[in-house]
Amino acid sequence: MEIIIDTNILVAIFLRGNRQSYSYQLLAKCLAGEFKPQISNALFNEYQEVLYRDSVMASSIYSVKERRLVLEELYFRSEWSNIYYLWRPNLPDEGDNHLIELAIASGTKYIVTMNHRDFRGELKTGIHIVKPKEMLNEVKNGNTNL
Repeated sequence: MEIIIDTNILVAIFLRGNRQSYSYQLLAKCLAGEFKPQISNALFNEYQEVLYRDSVMASSIYSVKERRLVLEELYFRSEWSNIYYLWRPNLPDEGDNHLIELAIASGTKYIVTMNHRDFRGELKTGIHIVKPKEMLNEVKNGNTNL
C-alpha cells in the first residue's frame, strides 16, 4: 500500500524515539516493506532540510549519523515520483501543497500527517489525510477505504 509520510511524522520519531508510538510503528512497517512510501524531490529536500536542522533536532535522541542511516533506508524503500504539473491547491500552509501534488502524481490515496488543520476538507481529490494511528488501525482491520 502506497502512503506519503509528512515530515512532521519523522520529526516526532527523531525527537521522542518512542518505539511504542504510532509514528514509529508506521515507519517500521515502511522499512519492513509493508507500506510503500512515495517521495518526490520536494519531499526529499524537505526531509533533508528539516531533519538536519540544528534548531529542530537539538533535543533529538538520535545522532546525525543515526538519522542519516534511517533516512537512507527510507529512501531505498520509497518509490520516487516526478512532478510534472503543479496543482497548487493553495492550502493554508503553502509548504504542504507539494504533498498533494505528490499524491496526485503517484496515485497515492493516503497522506499520513499529524497536521490535519493545514489540509482543507473541501479538496475533492480522493486523497485521505490520516494520522499514523488511523492508518495502522484501518490496515489492521483490513479496511483501506478510509
